[in-house]
Amino acid sequence: MAALHISLLLLLPLLTLLLFSGRRTKGNAAWKLPPGPNTLPIIGNLHQLGRSLLHQSLWELSKRHGPVMRLKLGHVPAVVVSSAGSAEQVLRTHDLECCSRPRTISTAKLSFGGSDVAFAPYGSHWRDLRKICVAELFATKKITSFRPVREDEVQRTMESIRSRAPNTVVINLSEELLSLTANITCRTAFGDRCHDGFHSTAKESEEIFATFFVADYFAMLGWVDVIRGTQARLQDVFLKLDAFYRRLIDDHLDPRRRRSDDGEDALDALLRLRKDDNNITDAHIKGVLMAFEPERFMQSSADTNGQDFKFIPFGEGRRICPAKNVGMATMELALANLLYSFDWDLPDGMKKEDISMDEAPGITVHRKFPLVLVATKYGGIEVNDKSE
Repeated sequence: MAALHISLLLLLPLLTLLLFSGRRTKGNAAWKLPPGPNTLPIIGNLHQLGRSLLHQSLWELSKRHGPVMRLKLGHVPAVVVSSAGSAEQVLRTHDLECCSRPRTISTAKLSFGGSDVAFAPYGSHWRDLRKICVAELFATKKITSFRPVREDEVQRTMESIRSRAPNTVVINLSEELLSLTANITCRTAFGDRCHDGFHSTAKESEEIFATFFVADYFAMLGWVDVIRGTQARLQDVFLKLDAFYRRLIDDHLDPRRRRSDDGEDALDALLRLRKDDNNITDAHIKGVLMAFEPERFMQSSADTNGQDFKFIPFGEGRRICPAKNVGMATMELALANLLYSFDWDLPDGMKKEDISMDEAPGITVHRKFPLVLVATKYGGIEVNDKSE
């Protein structure tokens, strides 16, 4: 959150001018708004979100102001929901009123103008895109057809770990699982395993998604993002993504291209649909591919299918992740093989109390430090994908 503090510091010369020139707004009572912390002129509650990780700051505020809390982020009003009951009200009971997503500088750019499934505003365009994804990319028959891909990539991962197991080598399990997920995604979406360029571009995309853009909260102050260099970074990532997807599309359209043994991948399906529907453009194809990523989540005793609102890794309501079944199949197969094939121990000199559970900043919660373990061979690689 250092960038947030720097940005606010850059704004100080203008705050006084804006304070005296701005109009006073009506109080909360007139609008029947939920409770929330007091706001400062111009910046609202932004100063209260930079003391720790964002979700931790919001949790601390919710303990004082309740599970449904009002905030002012610059000029942007927001409501924070932080309990299972209130989440169910928002995501299920009032789903229609809440199912659009805010348009930010980074999401608008990297989703190719809202051409994807994840960030497109709710409406006929989004419904048509989702129908295509569900029918052509994430239908049960399609998921089953890619079972050999999941099994092959899991077996590759198990063999990679097995080759190092006799030497008590420390295994970076976080890196292994990230590589496994990325390769399954690439083969399913693009018809080939991931290359180094994909990993670096994907990481840059995630970082820029989580970057604070002043213009998202103060529309007239977009020049601050130019001075900070965030606009240039965003444009650089966009050009890399655009070139990456352009190469993929050109390669798939090349009649000399060798067809993958894995069958029709997601890009093949989208290009096939484009021939029959002039409304599907390259921007739509790139946007859908941008969001084509199986969800990753941790274990819990709660229902992970989106029915228990204490734990909803795939979301709920109209915007629930269409790739939920792909994510479930991938997670279950990988976890079953890891537990069946190996005994897992901590590295020498390390106790369970030493395992860091610190979180890294970002739009989703990741470990700040990777999980490293020592694997000892136990069983054979015999657990198969049972998804149907």
